[in-house]
Amino acid sequence: MNDREMFEIYKDQVYRLCRHMLNHPSDAEDVCQEVFFKAMIVDRTTIKDIKPWLMRIAVNECNTVLKRRLNGRRKEKLSFLLSLTRSSMKVEERYEQAETADEFSAMLSKLPDKLRIAVLLRFSSDMSIAETAQVLQVAEGTVKSRVNRGLHILRRLMNESPNLMSEGDAWPCTPSVKTK
Repeated sequence: MNDREMFEIYKDQVYRLCRHMLNHPSDAEDVCQEVFFKAMIVDRTTIKDIKPWLMRIAVNECNTVLKRRLNGRRKEKLSFLLSLTRSSMKVEERYEQAETADEFSAMLSKLPDKLRIAVLLRFSSDMSIAETAQVLQVAEGTVKSRVNRGLHILRRLMNESPNLMSEGDAWPCTPSVKTK
């Protein structure tokens, strides 16, 4: 597989992972570019599975960015979220979806890093348990455990959020992880 093919096939998945991990589109674009730059300058002939390898590079690059901006960005984001006012009036569907996405993103950011990365790789990047384990360099059982714990925490946070779920709504995803 040449550089162009690799980029065309995996660019959206790598960007989506970076976007979810960093919660900032321009940072995600920068990291995504860095991931593909690093991938293109390396000899890939010995690499069997390109996708997990690329995702591992993306996770490492995102973690580097997160470590650099941890204190300042967290305080800035918290201040921004606290300054938002929520209207009790019914809004158009697209605004409601955007608000729901923002709230879910905020819930995702409350997960510990290990759990958030496992959940994002598994569901956002549509990776199997085995591929996720390969990216995280942990056992498959560890991935299953992290995904389950992450989903349980998200379920609890979702049930506590009055704006995200209406009366009678059920959590659409069961927390148990099944393998193929």
